[in-house]
Amino acid sequence: MRIGIGIGVFLVGLTWLLMRAGNIPLEMSGLGVIGYLSPALLVIVLGLGIFAWGPGSEAETSSD
Repeated sequence: MRIGIGIGVFLVGLTWLLMRAGNIPLEMSGLGVIGYLSPALLVIVLGLGIFAWGPGSEAETSSD
């Protein structure tokens, strides 16, 4: 379930990033562009974090 949610959040962030990247004002440059795109980048990182925290992290290990 978390894998699906993670992929969904990642895709929403990617779509948002592509929409925002197409509408960057021409007078904006440097750190302004990073600040303009950072909310979408944070959503992408959040989606990847949810995806990475999938069922594999809960696997039991046996200690002999």
